[in-house]
Amino acid sequence: MNVESASSDTVESQTTETSAEITSESTSESTEEATTTSRTDHEGEELVTRPTRSDLHPSARQARSGILTIDPSKNKNTPRLDFIDVSSHNGYITVDQYKSMKKYGVKAVVIKLTEDTTYQNKYARDQMRNAQLAGLRVHVYHYSWFTTVAKAKAEAAYFVKYAKEIGVPKTAFFINDLEDENIKYATNNHTANSQAFANQIKALGYPNTQHYLGKAWITEGRINATQLGLSNCWVAQYPYTPTASQTWNSDYGSWQWSSAVQFPGVSSLFDISIDYSGKLTSYVDDQGPYLSYGKYFTPTSGSYAIYSSFNWTQSDTTKNHLNKTYLAKGMYQHSNGNTYLSLYDNQNKWVGYVDAAAGSVSDNPQGNWMGMKKYVKVNGSYDLYSNFGTTVKNSGSSLKNQVYRATGVYYHFNGNTYHSLYDSANKWMGYIDSQGVETLPDQGLYQNFNQYVSFSAKNQPIYSSFAWHQSANTSTYQSKTYLAKGVYHHLNGKDYYSVYDGADHWLGYVEAGNCQIQSTPGGQWHSYKKYFKVKGNYALYSDFTKTVMHSGDSQKNQQYKATGVYYHFNGNTYYSLYDSANKWMGYIDSRGVETLPDQGLYQNFNQYVSFSAKNQPIYSSFAWHQSANTSTYQNKTYLAKGVYHHLNGKDYYSVYDGADHWLGYVEAGNCQIQSTPGGQWYSYKKYFKVKGNYALYSDFTKTVMHSGDSQKNQQYKATGVHYHFNGNTYYSLYDSANKWMGYIDSRGVEEIPDQGLYHGFNKSFKITQKDQSIYSSFAWRVSGSTTTYLNKTVEAAGVYHHMNGKDYYSLYQNGKWIGYVEASVGKVVK
Repeated sequence: MNVESASSDTVESQTTETSAEITSESTSESTEEATTTSRTDHEGEELVTRPTRSDLHPSARQARSGILTIDPSKNKNTPRLDFIDVSSHNGYITVDQYKSMKKYGVKAVVIKLTEDTTYQNKYARDQMRNAQLAGLRVHVYHYSWFTTVAKAKAEAAYFVKYAKEIGVPKTAFFINDLEDENIKYATNNHTANSQAFANQIKALGYPNTQHYLGKAWITEGRINATQLGLSNCWVAQYPYTPTASQTWNSDYGSWQWSSAVQFPGVSSLFDISIDYSGKLTSYVDDQGPYLSYGKYFTPTSGSYAIYSSFNWTQSDTTKNHLNKTYLAKGMYQHSNGNTYLSLYDNQNKWVGYVDAAAGSVSDNPQGNWMGMKKYVKVNGSYDLYSNFGTTVKNSGSSLKNQVYRATGVYYHFNGNTYHSLYDSANKWMGYIDSQGVETLPDQGLYQNFNQYVSFSAKNQPIYSSFAWHQSANTSTYQSKTYLAKGVYHHLNGKDYYSVYDGADHWLGYVEAGNCQIQSTPGGQWHSYKKYFKVKGNYALYSDFTKTVMHSGDSQKNQQYKATGVYYHFNGNTYYSLYDSANKWMGYIDSRGVETLPDQGLYQNFNQYVSFSAKNQPIYSSFAWHQSANTSTYQNKTYLAKGVYHHLNGKDYYSVYDGADHWLGYVEAGNCQIQSTPGGQWYSYKKYFKVKGNYALYSDFTKTVMHSGDSQKNQQYKATGVHYHFNGNTYYSLYDSANKWMGYIDSRGVEEIPDQGLYHGFNKSFKITQKDQSIYSSFAWRVSGSTTTYLNKTVEAAGVYHHMNGKDYYSLYQNGKWIGYVEASVGKVVK
């Protein structure tokens, strides 16, 4: 850290020290010094301006202008090199680099941790750790910006929080770096604020504090060093030519006398100080008192050092002691926050000090259980114990050559390793010395399985070895059946089948989760829809190959539907066949059938149909080429000569008209079967007069009910119509008494109006309802109202039985025609 730079708007060449630090200088000298980096003080000795190292305001940070670079290997005529201070600008410093500095007298390092409440030195943890490993005392400082007590406490808390995160020892000094020119004149309370900063650090658990100050801050009265305690002040003041005889600022705790020491073999420049009070450099028992412990310790990480002293002299590494158990006779709670154990081996030889985080602690000499997964085979030379050597659980000779799973291991203090063994049913067998077993591959031993399998997952590996060399992929062998002769229960928790094909060729190892066990060599049923014609050269079996259900000859040329397929272990393909009544016929070898089109074979049908759905396709082939549309042929009757039961689940009729012209294939769901060639009855309400040239039939064309002559000029009501297969239209006729008269060809009748023919009535009719219409025609033209004739009696000369179901009277009054009225508007009177 460095202080007393000029303000941020002062360029390097104009940097000046404050007048309070300069003695016996004239006004002209001050003017001259405005353009130089040197100054005089201490009986005429020259001073140089010191740069600051704010990380939040790097633009204000100045270079080391005019400071003499000191190489301690060449220049011995300097004040003592008691300690250095470092920040992020010094970067990563190795243990060896710190050790090289020790050769020149460096005993401690002060490390910048934080600034304000927003900055942390990212190198601080390594800078501290490596300094400790090099045997240096470590302290920390905070670059301060506080100008109030509240801000001082907040910055102190931020400082301590980071210190705890990186493990700064309790014996370290926490130093308030009060140097920035931007706050020098911002308040007159620097002393009280600094005391509040120190007290807050102590309250947070770190008892040692100091203050780093530029000498000018003291001489100008910006801060009271006496109130802070002179021995608690570390003062910065740089002579231009430092010498061994200089003992400046010896009434303070420490003096920083240069910021430009260049240690051999270290690239960056360092701030250097002399420690007058010895507080920062004297040896401190950081490890604390020896505490009796008496527990067992097993190193599990190889990345920790083993020390021969708390000067951090490394004697070994935990890498050389992994998975061995030692006796931790004592422990130290170090001020750096770590616990160190003093380890002894089973020969009572001291191993050294090691961080407790390097392993696990146990109350027992076998150490802690550590997970492991291995298959082992018992060699019979060692027994299995329930308690590590005194109580035999199973004799070794009785279990010789048996394979077990070792789920845990103990590294005993006696130097032996013990495995905890379980059998295949997960029953615990006991602890056995590792010399009593032979380690097996992770897949374990081969076990007979002999189950048929198919591969249920695609794109999964088939391995040629348990080194996971992939030889094939399950996609290549999909839908076929194989024999899993053996199984391995691997330590990774998965089972692997050793798989063979029907020619006894080994495919490899396949994870059981990618397979499906099949109950028969036929393998898995796969949905399959096809029509087949039996050739007659292969029988139909109930079990693929052994039990005949139907001989091939007896089924020759028969058509069946295959609903499923099996890819048999023997390499053949078998279809599961059903007849048209959905009766199962058996399994047949694919070589015993001929594939038919998806529509199957033509079957005679000969049913009359009409098209019940409009805008549906009529196909000219089963390649679904559309030749027409059902809307073109609505309300007519056709003959479905044949039917196809298609594999898509639908039936299709082969349809012809009455002239034996083929229309095409029509889906059965779009048709309605008719019981006669007359086709479907359609509601139809019309009056007709019989011409006499066509008879009335009970069955359209064969059985005469009434001759045409006998019914000539008779009026009948048609209630329905039939569009006959022969192409003619037939009306179903009823007389006025609703008696059915028969079917007549539409060419044998003449259509008459909806009101029908006039019938003489000649009855008196009294009108009883008002406001009802009187019509002048059956086009419903209104000519008057019944209100005019209310309660009057008129003559109903004639009556019409209208197709709308109502009767209408033709009314006269005194020989004058009134019009047509609905019969319900009055009543007939005598």
